[in-house]
Amino acid sequence: MHTTIGRYRGREVLICAPNWRQYGHLALEILQAYAAARETARAVYIVRRRGAANAALFDIEPDGEIDLVRPHAFARSRLTLRLARQTAADELRALTDRFGQDVRKEVRDELTLWRDRPGVPTPVVERVRTAKDWLRTPFWFERPRLRPEDRPQYFRRRLLRTPVPVRLGARAHEEAARQAAAIGLDETTPIVTIHAREPGYKRGRETRDTKPDHARDDSTRNVRIESYFAAIDHLIGRGFTVVRIGDPTMTPVARRGVIDLATMPARTPLLEIYCLFRSRFLIASDSGPSAAAYLTNTPLVSLNCTDPIAAYPLRPAAIYTLKRVADRRTGRRLTPREMIESDFITNNRNPRRYRYYDNTPQEVLAAVHEMLDMLDGRLEMSAAQQEYKARLLAVEAALQPVWHYVHKWGADDGFLGDGRIARCFIDRDC
Repeated sequence: MHTTIGRYRGREVLICAPNWRQYGHLALEILQAYAAARETARAVYIVRRRGAANAALFDIEPDGEIDLVRPHAFARSRLTLRLARQTAADELRALTDRFGQDVRKEVRDELTLWRDRPGVPTPVVERVRTAKDWLRTPFWFERPRLRPEDRPQYFRRRLLRTPVPVRLGARAHEEAARQAAAIGLDETTPIVTIHAREPGYKRGRETRDTKPDHARDDSTRNVRIESYFAAIDHLIGRGFTVVRIGDPTMTPVARRGVIDLATMPARTPLLEIYCLFRSRFLIASDSGPSAAAYLTNTPLVSLNCTDPIAAYPLRPAAIYTLKRVADRRTGRRLTPREMIESDFITNNRNPRRYRYYDNTPQEVLAAVHEMLDMLDGRLEMSAAQQEYKARLLAVEAALQPVWHYVHKWGADDGFLGDGRIARCFIDRDC
């Protein structure tokens, strides 16, 4: 996310260009821009990009608390140019820093080779050692390399803890309602939206495809929609219409009470976002729509997650489960307690080390039951859920200073989230 501060009609404006290539990042960064503008009492201007992962996210606007700037063409160009200048300056500075670091490392490596040659006099060896120590210090034009805990945190959990009231813009809402009516979804129909990640959306762009030697493999987040059928049938029996969202490559679902929007010709990004706004809650896997739910303020059941820290639910009306995992070296399945230890977390999504198993239909159904009870105000956090969260926070606190991934996605000044792990995941074999 690129941001800077500009002025428009005498007022400070937060200018934000979110990551338009990835669905989840785009949603989170728009939300963080709105929340930052609220915190600093600034207006906000979001730079739109054609070809965004879900362009309808740009149609979500603050509802009252924040002034969303809609400048005319000249002012829009001026604000965008200001952001472009700031982004270019930041990238040049980062390039300069990398150049200095690379030069210092190269020279130190050469000095090491030269020092270790036979017959080099001891005084020369001492001078070389002194020079190597000096080269550990950044050049005058180079910023010191930050420790993980000193770097800006990406997922600002405290900032997002309080929901930002948002809505679809008037024109977008009118168009979305028209599209919904065309598929038999009127504004009085109670719905639950569901998304189960499959390989088609990012085929050829997964980590294992772009970095085959990398241990991390995002395809471990994929799930089979069939494991959700028992929960779908229960929801339909409760009077809900279930809307399945996603992309056209997904496995078609032909089931009573289900609108398979993902594979319908009528599918549009706007209609998907409209369904999130309309939903009693979203059932999702470890993917982009889970992040979009925080922007649309939709209660969330996040299933089959692979990272216990990054996926921990932010809001009170949210629960999550992890995939079941077996250690390939022993064949033994890990307990929930073992899945929040540093050895598992630092081998996140490593299929060479672990075998991943989808949540069972019974686990999915139990998580949905728990969400329904939570939303009806009938269920508090159990002692086991509280203990799990406390243990996870302790592991996160130990890893954050030494591992940038945890610093990026983990707790924000000790705050991880107000959600919970599903009872069905920890009560059985914790």
